[in-house]
Amino acid sequence: MMCISSPSITLSSSSPGWRSYCDISANAEADLARSSSGFSLSTLEIATCPGVTGFALTERIQPDLWRWATVSVEGPILDEGSKATQAEAKRSAVAALLHETTLT
Repeated sequence: MMCISSPSITLSSSSPGWRSYCDISANAEADLARSSSGFSLSTLEIATCPGVTGFALTERIQPDLWRWATVSVEGPILDEGSKATQAEAKRSAVAALLHETTLT
């Protein structure tokens, strides 16, 4: 999924960087990601796009069901859903994150 430039925000043309929970080095960021997780820290991944506040996350609910969500930097979950594969969940999460930021 590519980050697409919008008149109201500046985004990189590169793909968002997905990181697993164990690879998050900043304590505050890890705390926010953990508090947004509802299922499994071992499968939790987050992504950010340059110029976009908040982040997208995915985590496994069941072997064939993945949760995606968008989270504001203040902590509330802005949007969430589920998909059959992690790849589909990641696409939905990034699309929702970009959509949320164009509305503000």
